[in-house]
Amino acid sequence: MLRFYVDFNYCDDVDLIVVRADLRLNAEIDESSLIEDLRVLLYDESLECEAILRRGKRGQWVAKLDRGTLRDIPEDQWGRLDTAN
Repeated sequence: MLRFYVDFNYCDDVDLIVVRADLRLNAEIDESSLIEDLRVLLYDESLECEAILRRGKRGQWVAKLDRGTLRDIPEDQWGRLDTAN
């Protein structure tokens, strides 16, 4: 399953999170592997969630959240992305 670092506040519409393949933390993802209806994992420092890829209105790609898979990351793990900087 592809994993994308996202900003959960950057929405295209309700429950549609903008997915940016051009971010450094997403650099290993080949854009040619992105297809509509692909199930992906979205994450940030404190949250992760499964979602379905779609073409966006404003962003090239968005992902529709599967709210049933939302999971808070424990606060003691929030720095896990610091080594990726």
